[in-house]
Amino acid sequence: MKNKGRLARRIIAVIVCMTLVLAALPTGVFSAFAQTEKGKLKVTSISDIHYFADSEKGTGDTKNGFSEAYNEWNDKGSRQHNEVDALLTAALDKAAEEKSDYVFLPGDLTLNGELAGHKALAAKLEAFEKESGIQVIVVNGNHDVNNYNGVTFKNGVKESGEVTSPEAFREIYKNLGRDLVTDEKEDVFTPTTGQAGQLSYAISLKGGYRLIVMDTNKYSSDVTAKGDDVQETAGSITPELMEWALKQCEKAKKNGETIIGMGHHNFAPHMTIEPELFFAFVLDDWMECAETLADAGMHFTFSGHLHTPDIASHVSDNGETLYDIETTSLSGFPNKFRTVTFDNTQDGKIICDAKSHDIDEDGPIVVNFPNGTSKTYAQPYKDSFSFFKTYGPGDLHNFAMTMIDNALSGIFEDIQEAGGLYAYLEASGIDLEKIIIDALGTNGFEVGSVEILTVSTNLMSFIKDLCAQVDEAYINNPDHVMEVIDGVVTKALNYQVSDYKCTKFYEAMGMESKNEKGTFEDAAYTVLYTLYNANEDISDDKFMNDVLDYFENRDGAKELINFLIDTLLNDVVEGEILSTLQFNPGKLFPAGSVTSPIGVVTDIIMQIIFRGNPSYENVIYSVLNLLPKKYSSLRNILNTVVMDEYMTQSQYDSIGYTVGRMLRSLVEDTNPAEKSDLDVTLVYDGPVEPEVTQDNMRLPSNIGTTFTGDASTERSINWYTKYSLKNSDIQIAEYSENPTFTDKLPKGVKVSTTSELVKREYPGVDLGIIGFISYGINVNRHTATITGLKPGTKYCYRVGDAKYGWWSGTGIIETADNSDSFTFFHVSDEQSQNAIQYGTWGKVVDTALKMFPEGKFFASAGDQVDYTKHFKQWQWFFNASENIKSTAIMPAAGNHEKSGYMLDQNFVLPKTVDQDRESGVFYSYDYNNAHFIVLNTNNLSDSKALSDDQLAWLKADAKASDAQWKIVVLHKALYSNGSHYDDKDVKAMRKQLCGLMPDLGIDIVLQGHDHVYLRTDVMDNNEVVKAEEQKITFGGREYTAKLNPEGTVYVISACAGVKDYQTKDVKDTDKLFPRAEAIYDAHSAVFSAITIDGSKLYFDAYMLDDEAKDGATRIDSFALSKVEKEEPENPEKPEKPEKPGLPDLPELPEIPGLPHWPGKPEKPEEPSDPSNPSEPLDPSDPASPIVPSTKPDTNKPEGDSKVPNTGAAAPVMLIAFAGAAFVIGCSAKRKKED
Repeated sequence: MKNKGRLARRIIAVIVCMTLVLAALPTGVFSAFAQTEKGKLKVTSISDIHYFADSEKGTGDTKNGFSEAYNEWNDKGSRQHNEVDALLTAALDKAAEEKSDYVFLPGDLTLNGELAGHKALAAKLEAFEKESGIQVIVVNGNHDVNNYNGVTFKNGVKESGEVTSPEAFREIYKNLGRDLVTDEKEDVFTPTTGQAGQLSYAISLKGGYRLIVMDTNKYSSDVTAKGDDVQETAGSITPELMEWALKQCEKAKKNGETIIGMGHHNFAPHMTIEPELFFAFVLDDWMECAETLADAGMHFTFSGHLHTPDIASHVSDNGETLYDIETTSLSGFPNKFRTVTFDNTQDGKIICDAKSHDIDEDGPIVVNFPNGTSKTYAQPYKDSFSFFKTYGPGDLHNFAMTMIDNALSGIFEDIQEAGGLYAYLEASGIDLEKIIIDALGTNGFEVGSVEILTVSTNLMSFIKDLCAQVDEAYINNPDHVMEVIDGVVTKALNYQVSDYKCTKFYEAMGMESKNEKGTFEDAAYTVLYTLYNANEDISDDKFMNDVLDYFENRDGAKELINFLIDTLLNDVVEGEILSTLQFNPGKLFPAGSVTSPIGVVTDIIMQIIFRGNPSYENVIYSVLNLLPKKYSSLRNILNTVVMDEYMTQSQYDSIGYTVGRMLRSLVEDTNPAEKSDLDVTLVYDGPVEPEVTQDNMRLPSNIGTTFTGDASTERSINWYTKYSLKNSDIQIAEYSENPTFTDKLPKGVKVSTTSELVKREYPGVDLGIIGFISYGINVNRHTATITGLKPGTKYCYRVGDAKYGWWSGTGIIETADNSDSFTFFHVSDEQSQNAIQYGTWGKVVDTALKMFPEGKFFASAGDQVDYTKHFKQWQWFFNASENIKSTAIMPAAGNHEKSGYMLDQNFVLPKTVDQDRESGVFYSYDYNNAHFIVLNTNNLSDSKALSDDQLAWLKADAKASDAQWKIVVLHKALYSNGSHYDDKDVKAMRKQLCGLMPDLGIDIVLQGHDHVYLRTDVMDNNEVVKAEEQKITFGGREYTAKLNPEGTVYVISACAGVKDYQTKDVKDTDKLFPRAEAIYDAHSAVFSAITIDGSKLYFDAYMLDDEAKDGATRIDSFALSKVEKEEPENPEKPEKPEKPGLPDLPELPEIPGLPHWPGKPEKPEEPSDPSNPSEPLDPSDPASPIVPSTKPDTNKPEGDSKVPNTGAAAPVMLIAFAGAAFVIGCSAKRKKED
């Protein structure tokens, strides 16, 4: 018995111990031994409720019993505050009817985080839970926490609402999702540093599912851009939160649970422009987040925020798909919500059936007001009420005006409170007086202690008077400002964008369009209705397709921009501001100053001169009317200085392309498939094959090769891949048309590689030369330096990621052969503004290499891109042709690459001296018997010439080279007939270098910048140095060779892109330097092929021409020869001596109106046409390379005659006719006498 008792006690002790041990273990331990039973799961998703509690609306004797202040505010707004409670009730009732297992609320629960709103909403949801037995699960949105924009009207006036902290949010909603947490330590995220993500948690759901709820919002100083505890729109998953989420995914896998995610921000983009333009609605670094979660087993997520009922997907490198199911706002058009049913019982598949609901599909929405009245809304609610409430009130015009009013009213109030515009600027830290004095470098003119004319007294008096006028006319009269803006908005909305009538939208709304031809307003309505209704389809919308065509393929951008400029100039600048404000120069001499009498006299004179109307408009136009036509109005000045000079057709095309791309992104959607947003079945069935392209950077992008050492034995390569592809793999094989690549390198060849994760950016709003809303992406930059190559040998190579087998196409490396013969190309200003335009640059490369397959590399004189920090432009530049990776590109820095270390970020450059490389790089390299010196014309001194260190390097580098040929490449052309010929920096560099280049033995300078074609004669110290010339033939082409030239030739090869600029009148450039030997009005892309053959250099310039045999027309040619004149093999017989002619006539004086020809040649000869050397040039031909272009002056107004003014030349013509008659008469007389 004793033994039995002792045994029983032992058994009991063991059981107690085991119980204590097991109780101490986390619940996750048991999950390793038990797999959850799988099944179906039905959830209702209701998002972006923006709840505004009735208690915060105040009360009053009004139409609905709410306060008058609230009603006025609500009527002007786009939110549906009166209706939101009824809308939520309808959605919850539908969830109960559908017998949903759970209700998901992915954020933006309240209007702006009002504490009272959160409490009221939580109470309503808990009551629903109790009544229906359906669990509600919430997550916060960007509006919900630390939001200081909340309002309340409970006291009958608009006041700030009480702010909800993260702690308060957690407490209020503790029974709405958090109550399902089983392990507070593991399943609730607690950040170790900062507060971001602290409202995240994970729970198990019935049917074998695990929901990971992620607080993706920015409301704490550790993640907000401003570094304070105030909410922002954007969202992110911090590294620590991601680590926790991945552990939850691992836990779910061990338990056999299907993983679902929920957060407020989109986990994947729902339109192609979302990451660029609406980036605050998708997670920061969304691709990394989506792919990491997908690879961890999360294939379905719920989100809101963007207010569109859309489904999007993204596939990781490993083929894992993540579907992001976004639910639109319950209280905004189109007021939809979802029922989503999951099934994880189908042999490893996860089937997701998503169904979308209209808010009133089971009956009309009825709102009961506190005063006992009610309102029933016609069906469908979204069209009868919601659309024009969301985008109104009433119409799009009111919507725009309300947004503008909200933006401006606060600014005007601040200025008024500060005491006026001048005081407001001072309070804002803008010290106009100091700014002007610093800019002038002086306060003005003083005699002893007496101020005669100073900034502090005189100019500031004038400025203060102007600010006071602005206060009186506008700041204190905001209603008038809104009237002016209203007129502009009305004109803009009524602007015609199509010849077709907008029908589809109005028919859907049960309305008739008032416009027979579609307007901007019609297009805006169509876009909004199409986007927010989802399942976008405009295939049968003739009007919308015509709008897209108008911008993408016609002159929509050009016409719209000029319309807006005219409207702003006529209706705002001239018609309002300049006509209202008075020019009061008398205020320059304020009362009490020594010069005050001058002010009195000045005011009297102004009244007399301008007949009592000293408005700025009257004063300005009184002056402009005295000027030439092109300066006779503000519009003409704008055209002359900016529009005609820089707004090229390519610029308009770029803007049209951007507008069209943005519109298409809003009205077309094929992700995850066509019409897959509302009622759709999604299936996850394991990994799929990911899309692999250069655009998504799974294939290497931006592949470029350069010379960084000995061109006969070395080559360097640069390329980029997406953030996840870190391997810099390269394979090299000896040349073959069908190479076989292995990991084994050719004998003697060595490769060193690098890989670096970097941030690059591009603009969300891309206008080509400029952009707005910068968007950053993480990418890997790779480099490879290859050494040990054989001289004069071809190799094949490819780069990529061996792990995935994602390789580039085959590139070719051909090393220099150390001979004295080779061909290369000169190009410049390839800059373009979108992928289509960069196709022209690609065509230049392809055409050049087709015509000159022996060409070894491209010497680019800068402006490879239009917008230096636009990473996509660099992609388009390098990816424009498959041939680019088979040739080297040696770049100079253009003014468009003057910041951000852009050359270093996109090319591997030769080693050079230490320098500030932020604006570009100056360096040199050798190829066979030529030495190339690349200058950086952004690196300048205070005098605007080359910096001292660059100049010293140039001299030393050139003198150190004993190459037979020395060539300089630079961007800003020293000699040009383009718009920059007289820029301060260009003139300074011309003065600095024009005599130095010949001293350094520079044979030719290859230039860029001005987008025109020009070639000088041999130059030294800004003068022509005539060289003996000889006709020679090379490669079947004829050239005029300059023999042993004692100077330097300068060439600017127009542009290799799409931006053709206007040439300047040579009469203007003649004032600064001798007229060029060749000028050509290039209207298409240009490249120059340069062949060095021993002691001769042959230069051929070509312009792309689709009608030409080889795709390009020869527009200029010349040669340089460093040998004595060669005697022809079959010398021609000497011509018979001419009969004695007339004695030399005296030279006529230069007369205005006649062309100014270059200096009188020693041996006049008929120049040949560069495009056809066998045909003589007609000097009157506008395309003649030896005379100025006679293209009509495009700066003249349309009404002006295009016929050249020959009045000044008339006397000269009479003299010429008389002289001709005299010569003919003398000749006839002499013949008769003979």
